[in-house]
Amino acid sequence: MGADFPESVMASAMTEHFNSLKGQFVEVPEWGKDGKPAVIWFDPLTFQDWVDLDDKDPQHLAKVIIKKAKDAQGNALYTLADLPTFLYKTSPAVIERVANRIRYADMIDPALLGESSSPDEKTASS
Repeated sequence: MGADFPESVMASAMTEHFNSLKGQFVEVPEWGKDGKPAVIWFDPLTFQDWVDLDDKDPQHLAKVIIKKAKDAQGNALYTLADLPTFLYKTSPAVIERVANRIRYADMIDPALLGESSSPDEKTASS
């Protein structure tokens, strides 16, 4: 197929790139407490996540957050039981901003947002 690298080398490079994107966070001032923003940690979407989270589904953005949001220890912050809260009691602008930060983790430089891709650089509070 004209590849410059054997498949195993390329697969390794692909995995290394994906792993370098893990452990990012987004600060959400609107969901914080005591004057501190909530901090949502996440790993980027996998290709299978993109397939499973059909962007034609009107609830897509809320489901991205539910699926990927976690605390600093890696525990899920939400379950599908929280979907009604996202749908009926949360600002769509905030959902869109947080979900798009997760969706495009590999296209956004966290440093430009004052955020981090290293768990050691920030202590999470949620």
